Amino acid sequence: LPMLVIGVAAYVGWKTGNLAQVVFAASLVMAFLIPFGVNMTVRSDLRTDMLHLPLLKSLPIAGGDLVLMEVLSSALPMAALQILFVAIGAAMLLFTGSPLKIAPGALAAALAAVPVVSVVLCTAYCTILNASAVLFPAWVRLGQPGTGGIEMMGQTMLTVLANVLAQLRLLLIPAAFGGAIWYALKSYPAVAIGAGVLLACVALSSECYGIMLALGQAFERAEPQQVS
Repeated sequence: LPMLVIGVAAYVGWKTGNLAQVVFAASLVMAFLIPFGVNMTVRSDLRTDMLHLPLLKSLPIAGGDLVLMEVLSSALPMAALQILFVAIGAAMLLFTGSPLKIAPGALAAALAAVPVVSVVLCTAYCTILNASAVLFPAWVRLGQPGTGGIEMMGQTMLTVLANVLAQLRLLLIPAAFGGAIWYALKSYPAVAIGAGVLLACVALSSECYGIMLALGQAFERAEPQQVS
């Protein structure tokens, strides 16, 4: 998929003669697709480590702390890739000549918020992925991704759909808080973006941490025969 996006971007840029603008659009598309692509290929979290449940439970680490570390082991690399692609897209804004009417202050506030937003969103996404591995180990495919039949494809599609719906539900409260701040301070776009993003990220982080603590308790109750 990344090679397809890059190939299409190169072709369109060559045909239109405005490669910078196409690279800008392609970078944003890649940043959006990163979580889904990394989800299928990088599984350095409980989706793999649940197979070593006896070893994990022998570690002198509280369940909630272990879940936090497992989530961040996938979320941080994912966020780093997202930030890289957004940075490339932001650099291309200097050369696109885009007709978008964005106030410089608002644009600066949005770009400054990207690292925080990326880390928090990726953490939320990985929290849900790890929750499925802890709560439904018999349903989720544990271990590294591999080939499977048509039934495995259907199971994967259902799992991805359930994860997306769970994340959308997780975003309801942060979106409401952020929207309320934007509505109250919309006369000052830069301040509204900064305050809205900060409050939304705090709300989402609080939700994720609460889920991790609950997952830690579920992890401590898990038995090896559940994942065998």
